[in-house]
Amino acid sequence: METKVEKSEIESDLCTAFEIAIFRGYLDVAKLLATAGCSVGKVGLWVETQDVPQPLHDNSELLHWLLDMMYRQKTLKHLSRAVIRGCLGYDILKAAIKLPFPSLLIDYITLGELENI
Repeated sequence: METKVEKSEIESDLCTAFEIAIFRGYLDVAKLLATAGCSVGKVGLWVETQDVPQPLHDNSELLHWLLDMMYRQKTLKHLSRAVIRGCLGYDILKAAIKLPFPSLLIDYITLGELENI
Protein backbone atom coordinates (compact mmCIF):
# COMPACT_ATOMS: atom_id res chain seq x y z
CA MET A 1 0.00 0.00 0.00
CA GLU A 2 1.66 3.20 -1.14
CA THR A 3 0.53 6.58 0.05
CA LYS A 4 1.35 9.57 -2.14
CA VAL A 5 3.23 12.29 -0.33
CA GLU A 6 4.37 15.45 -2.01
CA LYS A 7 8.15 15.79 -2.12
CA SER A 8 7.93 19.34 -0.78
CA GLU A 9 5.99 18.07 2.26
CA ILE A 10 8.78 15.64 3.09
CA GLU A 11 11.57 18.14 2.46
CA SER A 12 9.88 20.89 4.46
CA ASP A 13 9.76 18.69 7.56
CA LEU A 14 13.32 17.38 7.07
CA CYS A 15 12.07 13.81 7.51
CA THR A 16 14.24 10.89 8.52
CA ALA A 17 14.25 7.61 6.58
CA PHE A 18 11.91 6.20 9.23
CA GLU A 19 9.41 9.06 8.79
CA ILE A 20 9.51 8.81 4.99
CA ALA A 21 8.82 5.07 5.21
CA ILE A 22 5.80 5.80 7.43
CA PHE A 23 4.48 8.58 5.17
CA ARG A 24 4.90 6.43 2.06
CA GLY A 25 3.17 3.46 3.67
CA TYR A 26 6.27 1.24 3.74
CA LEU A 27 5.50 -0.01 7.22
CA ASP A 28 7.71 -3.11 7.00
CA VAL A 29 10.65 -0.84 6.15
CA ALA A 30 9.72 1.48 9.04
CA LYS A 31 9.71 -1.50 11.42
CA LEU A 32 13.13 -2.63 10.18
CA LEU A 33 14.51 0.89 10.63
CA ALA A 34 13.08 1.11 14.15
CA THR A 35 14.52 -2.30 15.03
CA ALA A 36 17.89 -1.19 13.64
CA GLY A 37 17.93 1.76 16.02
CA CYS A 38 16.49 4.67 14.04
CA SER A 39 14.81 7.23 16.23
CA VAL A 40 11.06 6.70 16.59
CA GLY A 41 10.57 9.71 18.85
CA LYS A 42 8.38 11.46 16.30
CA VAL A 43 5.69 8.79 16.89
CA GLY A 44 5.08 10.18 20.37
CA LEU A 45 4.71 13.69 18.97
CA TRP A 46 2.27 12.46 16.31
CA VAL A 47 0.14 10.76 18.96
CA GLU A 48 0.36 13.75 21.33
CA THR A 49 -0.74 16.21 18.63
CA GLN A 50 -3.25 13.74 17.17
CA ASP A 51 -1.47 14.01 13.83
CA VAL A 52 -0.63 10.34 13.19
CA PRO A 53 0.11 9.72 9.48
CA GLN A 54 -2.71 7.77 7.84
CA PRO A 55 -0.70 4.60 7.03
CA LEU A 56 0.32 4.31 10.68
CA HIS A 57 -3.16 5.26 11.90
CA ASP A 58 -4.55 2.40 9.82
CA ASN A 59 -2.13 -0.08 11.44
CA SER A 60 -2.78 0.22 15.18
CA GLU A 61 -0.72 -2.90 15.92
CA LEU A 62 2.41 -1.28 14.49
CA LEU A 63 1.58 2.04 16.18
CA HIS A 64 1.38 0.32 19.59
CA TRP A 65 4.57 -1.65 18.86
CA LEU A 66 6.42 1.60 18.04
CA LEU A 67 5.09 3.37 21.13
CA ASP A 68 6.17 0.42 23.27
CA MET A 69 9.61 0.48 21.65
CA MET A 70 9.87 4.23 22.21
CA TYR A 71 9.05 4.11 25.92
CA ARG A 72 10.69 0.79 26.77
CA GLN A 73 13.85 1.18 28.84
CA LYS A 74 16.88 0.28 26.76
CA THR A 75 19.02 -2.60 27.98
CA LEU A 76 22.76 -2.33 28.53
CA LYS A 77 23.13 -4.76 25.63
CA HIS A 78 21.17 -2.47 23.31
CA LEU A 79 23.01 0.67 24.46
CA SER A 80 26.38 -1.05 24.04
CA ARG A 81 25.53 -2.04 20.49
CA ALA A 82 24.53 1.53 19.68
CA VAL A 83 27.81 2.91 21.06
CA ILE A 84 29.93 0.32 19.24
CA ARG A 85 28.07 0.93 15.97
CA GLY A 86 28.57 4.68 16.42
CA CYS A 87 32.32 4.18 16.83
CA LEU A 88 32.64 1.94 13.78
CA GLY A 89 31.73 4.66 11.30
CA TYR A 90 29.95 4.43 7.97
CA ASP A 91 30.92 0.91 6.84
CA ILE A 92 29.90 -0.93 10.00
CA LEU A 93 29.98 -4.43 8.50
CA LYS A 94 33.51 -4.07 7.18
CA ALA A 95 34.77 -2.53 10.43
CA ALA A 96 32.95 -5.01 12.70
CA ILE A 97 34.49 -8.02 10.99
CA LYS A 98 37.94 -6.70 11.95
CA LEU A 99 37.06 -6.59 15.67
CA PRO A 100 38.53 -9.31 17.91
CA PHE A 101 35.05 -10.42 18.97
CA PRO A 102 33.31 -13.80 18.71
CA SER A 103 31.15 -14.25 15.61
CA LEU A 104 27.96 -14.18 17.70
CA LEU A 105 28.83 -10.70 18.96
CA ILE A 106 29.79 -9.51 15.46
CA ASP A 107 26.41 -10.77 14.26
CA TYR A 108 24.66 -8.78 16.99
CA ILE A 109 26.62 -5.60 16.27
CA THR A 110 25.87 -5.86 12.55
CA LEU A 111 22.12 -6.36 13.19
CA GLY A 112 22.11 -9.97 12.05
CA GLU A 113 18.68 -10.45 13.63
CA LEU A 114 17.15 -8.29 10.91
CA GLU A 115 17.63 -11.15 8.46
CA ASN A 116 14.85 -13.01 10.32
CA ILE A 117 12.24 -10.25 10.08
